[in-house]
Amino acid sequence: MKYIILTFLFILSLYSQLVGNPIIVKYMSELYFEDDNWTIELAHTAEMGGWFFQNLDNLRLVSTTDTAQFNSGISLDDVNIILVTQDSLQAPLSINKNGDSVQLQEGGGDDWYFIDEIYFGDYPNSNVNAPFEGQSIVSVEEIGYEYAKDNIPSLGSNPYYANTRGTFSGYVFDQQQNPISNARIRFYYYNDIYTNQNGYFENNYMCGMNYNVIIYVDDIAMLDTLITIEPDSTTYCEFYLDLYSIDEEQLQSRQLRLTNYPNPFIESTTISLLATSLCYATPGQAKIIIYNIKGQLVKEFKIQNYKFKINEIEWGGKSDDGVLQPPGFYFYSLEVDGKKIKTNKMIMVR
Repeated sequence: MKYIILTFLFILSLYSQLVGNPIIVKYMSELYFEDDNWTIELAHTAEMGGWFFQNLDNLRLVSTTDTAQFNSGISLDDVNIILVTQDSLQAPLSINKNGDSVQLQEGGGDDWYFIDEIYFGDYPNSNVNAPFEGQSIVSVEEIGYEYAKDNIPSLGSNPYYANTRGTFSGYVFDQQQNPISNARIRFYYYNDIYTNQNGYFENNYMCGMNYNVIIYVDDIAMLDTLITIEPDSTTYCEFYLDLYSIDEEQLQSRQLRLTNYPNPFIESTTISLLATSLCYATPGQAKIIIYNIKGQLVKEFKIQNYKFKINEIEWGGKSDDGVLQPPGFYFYSLEVDGKKIKTNKMIMVR
């Protein structure tokens, strides 16, 4: 069975790289804690049409501390959603409520293969905090199957959807406390929003998770920060921007093109930088930096010269010390003399 699964996944991967739009295969849709007990909802993604397997006999769950194979005889025939608990496993499996990774693997003996993963809280690269009492962690289709909190767990129904949303609102001012209108606020998971004539902004349909937020004025990135949204709650912020700090490099940044292809990607992606204006820096002062959703540095590439030409950098999903990073959202920036000139987003899937 595992060879059929791997062959099919290979075909999907090859096709996805050709079209540059990979299909994300998901099975772990929701995680819920009640005291020290946990429940995981397994549900196949709609675009796949069904399970890759008929039962859970050759599957196991792996947390950061434990490994446990499923009991035999748990059938998936004619079942769209299945709930698994400790009673579904042959051995105890501890999941840390403060943060953990739980992988679904397929195989047997010494040969086990990654199928899916849910990670949250203190686990590296997580973009969702540990759940409060009564909350679940949900993989949400509309944000690329990233994980978010939900105040109304829906175990056994409505997979890959968060029932409760939060609000992000506030004002953007300059240093003299004058409102800045038409400032662009980018979240990467949702469409950009803009401030009104009073400098006010609001998005009341955001999943409960951590967001990297960048505020632009006249297409110049003026602020880059991290916010947390809780479902059924409002995160209110006031931002004060120093418009006089804009320098020539930032003004000329609009003449730069920073892209990557394919995006999303599976094994590797090529970051392209095209400068159509004067060279901004002497050799060794410009970098492409890649960082995760928490703002942690993952990889750094030095650029010797980018005057009037395209620079292409291939990234294979590994950190500077050669560690393969988990799937998810990543950001990449052009940095000159320690200043971020342009920033974009990419998605790694496996």
